[in-house]
Amino acid sequence: MAGLVDGLLDVSRVTRGLITLDRQALDMADIINDAVEQARPLIERHRHQLALRLPPGSVLVEGDRKRLVQVMANLLSNAAKYTPDGGRIVLDMEVDARQVGVRVSDNGIGMDSAMLAQAFDLFTQAKRSHDRSQGGLGIGLALVRSLVELHGGSVRAESDGIGHGCRFIVAVPRSKAAPSQ
Repeated sequence: MAGLVDGLLDVSRVTRGLITLDRQALDMADIINDAVEQARPLIERHRHQLALRLPPGSVLVEGDRKRLVQVMANLLSNAAKYTPDGGRIVLDMEVDARQVGVRVSDNGIGMDSAMLAQAFDLFTQAKRSHDRSQGGLGIGLALVRSLVELHGGSVRAESDGIGHGCRFIVAVPRSKAAPSQ
């Protein structure tokens, strides 16, 4: 119950513009590593294989560390929840001159087109089978979208259908700050 209340309060604050981001130049690999540590217990409990594909060197984004870790941890946790035991989760990072793209892919239960259309709506949840009863509250992806948009970015979901896994792609602007040495 406490998790539900905290989640609802967080969504409410974000969607009403009541949070202020503590913006600074951050290395996206550090954000991803922190998110992996938060999601690791769930990933290990389900015996998933996790592959990280990160470019070498620092990739700086301008943002709030706590909130960006929250975004990435939520996407990793969702992948773990909706992927059968022993499944595969892959996190890829791609970089261009303007933005950093992070894609979290899994070979889980997937989504049909109707679910994809509303995946980021508040209280939207995938149907759960008996073994997926630990699914979320339908708050996390709405929060992800709001936080990513506050950072000037975008997020989208893709799936080739039920049984074919999902891909969540987050894009956030690169920092204009010079990398620290």
